[in-house]
Amino acid sequence: MISLYAKKRMRLMLVEDSRINCKSDRKSFAEHVLGVSQKQQFQLLVAGFCQKFLTLAKESFETFPKSCRKAMFSVAWMKFLSNFHPGKTTQECMILNGLLKEAKESFSLESVHCVISILHESVYTIIHKHIRLKKAETSAETMGEAAHHARHELREESDNTLYRYCGAALHRMIKLRKETLAGKKGRGELSSQRKQIMEKELTFSAGTINEGQIRHYIYYEKP
Repeated sequence: MISLYAKKRMRLMLVEDSRINCKSDRKSFAEHVLGVSQKQQFQLLVAGFCQKFLTLAKESFETFPKSCRKAMFSVAWMKFLSNFHPGKTTQECMILNGLLKEAKESFSLESVHCVISILHESVYTIIHKHIRLKKAETSAETMGEAAHHARHELREESDNTLYRYCGAALHRMIKLRKETLAGKKGRGELSSQRKQIMEKELTFSAGTINEGQIRHYIYYEKP
């Protein structure tokens, strides 16, 4: 079950986010998603995000060693966004198509992607905060005054930590694409269409980031 607080918080984050409010089309789509007539669809969307988050977190923390759990979860969580790509037959796409179908105006793909991405981000932020507070409460019950003081020492996950895991995820995705394009054994065969898409993704990644800096930040910088 999703708490009433979590739902309200997600709605507020969409309403107040500057990345949405800076463009009228994004703001209009966010208002449509949060409208009274779309309440059921919005709840389905949020419930799907939360359920997938918990599933992916459980799989990552049960499957991978401690040193790379968060990075592997980051990869899986980011890849989940692809379920919303136009033309996909996923449940997420069906919910999104329902939202778009009932709209009185059309929205650009960029605006739709922006709002969905920010909702995706808010799920992570809210769940992380909830877990952080729960850990503090548990410590306070078992360790008394010392743990109560420690609760106030707990902080929200810093940008350094978040970017470190995002960097790890991006580095892994680039590595996998390079290996697949090089025909590494076990990567499977590529169709000509998929190969062109993967080459463009790799070119885009290489043009916008410095992979060497990412590797340095992942392995040498403190979170």
